[in-house]
Amino acid sequence: MTATPFAEFAILLLVAAAAGALFVRLRQPVLIAYIVVGIALGPAGLGWVKAHDQVALLAQIGVTVLLFIVGLKLDLHHVRHIGPVALATGLGQLAFTIAGGFVLTLPLVSSTRALVHALRGAGYAGPIAVTARDEAALQELQRLDVQHIYLPFRDAAVHAAEHLVGVLTVPPASGANP
Repeated sequence: MTATPFAEFAILLLVAAAAGALFVRLRQPVLIAYIVVGIALGPAGLGWVKAHDQVALLAQIGVTVLLFIVGLKLDLHHVRHIGPVALATGLGQLAFTIAGGFVLTLPLVSSTRALVHALRGAGYAGPIAVTARDEAALQELQRLDVQHIYLPFRDAAVHAAEHLVGVLTVPPASGANP
């Protein structure tokens, strides 16, 4: 498909809206429809999306707005009350996700690359989980769940660990001082 980025976005939005409406009628999560449309129209499917940088920017803006909305509804008293539980749950889920990703990718690549893939997988799981949870939670907005509080902490830890692994595993450029 050869079109301007604007035309690509318009087509993506129309297809995503149609798929979302279909999934609502089928009583399935709308997020699954969006993921299916992304896979079908992206490079792994039909390859219609050529404006990768623009789509990536919109994705980052979307997640940022979603987390901003969660922040607007955040009750600090509630955070203080369930903070330790949220932190323990988040760190436990982070450790489980990284360990599971490492074990699953270790037979396929070297141990260092398996760790990098596990960290990236844990990083990608956060936005998907918060989006899936918020789709239903933002309709009520009366109560805030533990899930909303620990995800930013977990994501920050994943990104810090991912950068650390990247720094430790990338060889220095030729001619650089050791």
